[in-house]
Amino acid sequence: MQKTSLRAALAVCLALTALFLYTESARVFDAAMSIYNPKDAETAGQQNPAQVISGAGGLESGYQEVMSDGALCLYFNAKTAAVAVGDVNNGKVWYSEPRDNPELEGKTLTSPCDQVLITLEKQGRSLTLTSGGDVVSDIQKNSVTVKYIFTFEDGDIAGSLPLEVKYYLKNSSFYAEADCAGMDNTDGYVVKSIELLSGLGLCGGGDENFLLLPDGSGALLSLAEMYMDGQTVALPVYGKDKALREDFTSDYPSENHTQTVLPVFGLKDQNNAMLCVIESGDALATVHAARAAKEHELSSVSASFLLTPCDKFINAAGTRAVEYLPPEPYRGVVRLCYRFLSESSANYSSMAVACREELMRAEFLLSIPAIEDGLPVPMNIALVGQSGRAYDFLGSRKFSNRRKTSFPQAEDIVKRSLAKGISNINIRYVGSLKGGVFNGQTNKMIFDRGLGGRPGFMNLQNYLTQHKSGIYADLNLLSVYDTSPQAIFDKSAKAISDTDAVIFAQNPVDPDNVVPGYMLGADAMQKRVEQMLYTNTSKETFGMSIADAGKYLYSDYNSAAPMNRQQMRDKVAKLCETASVNNKIMIDTGNAYSLKRASVIVNQPLSASRSFAGYEDIPFLQMVLHGIADYSGAPINMQEDWQTAMLRAVEYGAAPSFMWVYAPEEDKNIQVKAGLLSYTAWLSIAAEYYKDASEALSGVRSERFIRHEKVASGLYCSHYDNGTRIYVNYSGESQEVEGYTVDARSFRMIKY
Repeated sequence: MQKTSLRAALAVCLALTALFLYTESARVFDAAMSIYNPKDAETAGQQNPAQVISGAGGLESGYQEVMSDGALCLYFNAKTAAVAVGDVNNGKVWYSEPRDNPELEGKTLTSPCDQVLITLEKQGRSLTLTSGGDVVSDIQKNSVTVKYIFTFEDGDIAGSLPLEVKYYLKNSSFYAEADCAGMDNTDGYVVKSIELLSGLGLCGGGDENFLLLPDGSGALLSLAEMYMDGQTVALPVYGKDKALREDFTSDYPSENHTQTVLPVFGLKDQNNAMLCVIESGDALATVHAARAAKEHELSSVSASFLLTPCDKFINAAGTRAVEYLPPEPYRGVVRLCYRFLSESSANYSSMAVACREELMRAEFLLSIPAIEDGLPVPMNIALVGQSGRAYDFLGSRKFSNRRKTSFPQAEDIVKRSLAKGISNINIRYVGSLKGGVFNGQTNKMIFDRGLGGRPGFMNLQNYLTQHKSGIYADLNLLSVYDTSPQAIFDKSAKAISDTDAVIFAQNPVDPDNVVPGYMLGADAMQKRVEQMLYTNTSKETFGMSIADAGKYLYSDYNSAAPMNRQQMRDKVAKLCETASVNNKIMIDTGNAYSLKRASVIVNQPLSASRSFAGYEDIPFLQMVLHGIADYSGAPINMQEDWQTAMLRAVEYGAAPSFMWVYAPEEDKNIQVKAGLLSYTAWLSIAAEYYKDASEALSGVRSERFIRHEKVASGLYCSHYDNGTRIYVNYSGESQEVEGYTVDARSFRMIKY
């Protein structure tokens, strides 16, 4: 680091009355300025430790070749412990150390950047350590393993932390694998987080350059000069930890409707692109992106991993911040897989293809599709069997359930749908089990007698099977909404504050009625699944719609048997596989770890969660999953602009989706306006839409979604590997393309 940068950093620390000693083995920055969000530094009244890159020597500055697999070459600098990866196809070299990269000459680093960054925390104060000091390297034939020694001093306290990182090539991909076993809390400092290879995620500006983010369906953060505004984005993979409070002031967290379901990120820089898949440590990861504020600055995308969570909030009196910490940090492995693309493949469509391949190799996805050939695109219909309002009674949460759609009534809806030309129907039966939508300790598959009981459900299933359709009983594996003491005693997971971990769910019939429940501990989850599958004496099998396992993820801070979020992620993934034994599985939302055995995914994000200049949502998620499992977004009739939702579903290759009840709309017990859920109000509209959508999508149902592009203003095209193209026109005027007319607010399928 240059002397001027050291002086600037020391000045910042002095201004905060916390003097940190800089040694050759580690450079320490005051982390009141977050390295992930430059705007935090502005809020704290500090300047970023900007550094202009000069004298970059490239591979000539001490790198040696470790291995080559024909597509990539791995280089290592024994002096700085930096790595570089060369693309054999076009000669492009990707550097973990930006100061060695000739392409970044004259650009400005606005935050610490190194092979490894470690953030320590003590009593609200943070230290960020970089890996510029003592290392021990072991170069093997096909890999290099580096043991970084991080040392720090703070007054009379001194400490050191070892972190072993292995770099290697495999299957034309570059891997970085960090073993966190040595990340011990020391002298009052806790190891809060680590970040690997942030230098690979640096990018200059350009009209075609972008950062790829896993926001909802996927998003592009444009790096065009006109958008340079310093905008930052932070995306917790799989949403926020439900065992942590989301902010310092509210008692209860809000629902996160559009979340990050894929553990990926990437960038495009001129004619080159990089994709990173987080294969291990994904449940601890947050993807960070920062767009440059000035032309000479660098934009960045990377992932940090929260090894030791902390939680702060203002107490009831509003006067004191409280902090809780788990007993020890995560000690497992963090593994990143990088793919590099160039020339005509340097686009988000090719990045999606590469992502699909890597997720299969990492066993997030099966290579054998769950889709049955020969059937048209499905129609996903959620039927509400019983629902009602929640109320408190003698300290317990009770529910006043009212029956909305009995099993015979559901069969009537199916018959009417079939008569109107709708086929391959998937029924998600919400509230079919005892207890309704908010089923409590439903460890057995007990169907509500008032709806028709098990015989009525099995008759409905038989009818659907005869017409090549299916049914999925909706249930919860992770959560319980019976809050009586006997229901939650020794069963709930613990929040970081040692209270019961709380979850909130919306009543589908009455969205304003938000109901609190509790997240189950690992043992209670295991028993629930086992009892559902094995204590049922009936040999009859049916589909299961798992409402929570692909949507929520949390840690369990139970002192008797704590589980960090990564361990819980692995547990939930195994439970989803167990539940799929002899059963078809439908998953809500679809966090990546829950998809391995899924046949159908519902409520999948079809947009990003943010909207601002230079931020564009794309169907990246859908390009990864199309042809593997059927998927659909939120019910179309529940969307404010349902006509646009219809177009979006076709553009993204998603099946039509609706939520209905049988009760007539004049039933005052249905807490919705204008018959929003009444099937009689929507059946004709749904049938007409299904006819058009089926004509466009049925021929590509089992095909790969290989390319997506914006053709003109309001006109988009989705390409499939059998040559089919589907044009979707959102504009108010018809548009001509390839000699065809795409009507206003419509879509058109063209076969080649």
